[in-house]
Amino acid sequence: MKHFRIFISLLMICLLFAGCHPSDVAEPPKDEQPTQQTPEVPEPPVEKRVSFFGVGDNLIHNCVYWQADSNAPGSEYDFLPMYEKMRTDIESADIAYINQETVLGGTEIGVSSYPMFNSPQELGRDMLDLGFDVFSLATNHAFDKGERGVANTYAYFQEHPEATCIGMYKKGEENVKVLEKEGMKIAFVNYTFHTNGLSLPADSEYYVPVADYKDQCAKIVADIKKADQVADFVVCCVHWGDEGATQPNQIQKESAQIMADAGCDVIVGTHSHTIQPVEYIDDTLVIYSLGNFISAQNKPVNMMGGAIKFEFVLKGEEKSIENVKFEPLINQYEGRFSNIRIIPFREYTEALGNSHGVDVSYSYFKNLAEETVAEEFLNLE
Repeated sequence: MKHFRIFISLLMICLLFAGCHPSDVAEPPKDEQPTQQTPEVPEPPVEKRVSFFGVGDNLIHNCVYWQADSNAPGSEYDFLPMYEKMRTDIESADIAYINQETVLGGTEIGVSSYPMFNSPQELGRDMLDLGFDVFSLATNHAFDKGERGVANTYAYFQEHPEATCIGMYKKGEENVKVLEKEGMKIAFVNYTFHTNGLSLPADSEYYVPVADYKDQCAKIVADIKKADQVADFVVCCVHWGDEGATQPNQIQKESAQIMADAGCDVIVGTHSHTIQPVEYIDDTLVIYSLGNFISAQNKPVNMMGGAIKFEFVLKGEEKSIENVKFEPLINQYEGRFSNIRIIPFREYTEALGNSHGVDVSYSYFKNLAEETVAEEFLNLE
């Protein structure tokens, strides 16, 4: 009996373990199975790009407007043939900038040349036709025709809201203009460092911003800071420097540093009627002078101007200025200032240099460009 009871006990133990086969253990429902979550990959920031094309002083001497007069019937002026080779570059840019050196007071107050300039308003019409959309008006010649010249210039551009005009305002208007392109906001500020000793009457309703560089450019800095609050990029267009100089003076260098420290992204310089260097101050692009866009000056150094090309780039919160290129332009004319026109250096030839009304050459222009503008920025082709 004892052995029988032991046998029965062992049999019961075996049966118990046989009923606990792993396949008989209940599994949780599939929808209750623990899952591993794949971490979300953030979308890369959208990249925005806006292209910029800028040129220097539109300096309308009498030889220039005489030629425009001969191009058109009656009392009209036609400046377009002189600029036609630049049309494609101007139209292809998202933003095309020009420094309008002379006021557009119109024929009613008398068209005039150096030293007190006044230009026909057909000039503005033709620059708009070419595709320029930003005009800087704060120059040393802004008061050449007094309050009437300013009032007529201001009124002309008020009739053309497609243009963004900076540097000539009614009192109460801010010296900050914002242009929106491709979802990007770009602010422009404009100053001249002097007005040839001229001024408007104290009670005038108009003003042109004049830099206070002896006071550490305080007004410019204040405008930069205002602009920085409302735009992605800030561009300062400044009329400064020494006429005829191919290098910036000490005031230009010190002022450029102040503007860069204040948060300006690009400084576009004009006034010297010569090209000057391009450089970065920290992250700020500085073009010290673009020289003449068109003129009838008679010194070799004044015959070369420049076009600056670059892109504003915005990636989320990161911004940069990229693809910077400086392209020389030649103010070409033959004897007695005939057939005045602008020719990009990429199209210039030895024959054109030899036929210039000034004693210059292709090699002179090439050397001038290479000696003035750093290789990293210079584009001769």
